[in-house]
Amino acid sequence: MPKPVQAAHLFAALADPTRLALLVTLRSGTARPIARLSANAGMTRQAVTKHLRILEDAGLVTVTRTGRETHYTYRPGSLDAAGRYLDAIAGRWGAVGRTDAGGSDPCGKDPCPSADLRDSSDSGPAHRTAHGGKATG
Repeated sequence: MPKPVQAAHLFAALADPTRLALLVTLRSGTARPIARLSANAGMTRQAVTKHLRILEDAGLVTVTRTGRETHYTYRPGSLDAAGRYLDAIAGRWGAVGRTDAGGSDPCGKDPCPSADLRDSSDSGPAHRTAHGGKATG
């Protein structure tokens, strides 16, 4: 299961309708040139390239350069980690408020402890004041 930061990076890449549409177009596994993807999307090559670069950085597509052409391909299995992460969270959230026969929490350890979610530059308390500064006390 990916770490919370990795999962957030993947979900951020998927959180755009244009990028989702590009993934649907590439789902067949056939490499597609940027010119064709741009024409299908009704966007400039530069705009589509920006979206595809985000998908590539998230590990969802691969890039192949042949001569002057750049082709993009969906990376099979690249969404498996996201699915496992969502399954783990959904299972834990479904168990919130319930206990097993022994009276213990069936959720076990949180898959994304709050320490992993804090900004690495945040060395103080996790709570902030209403003005964005660090809380005192």
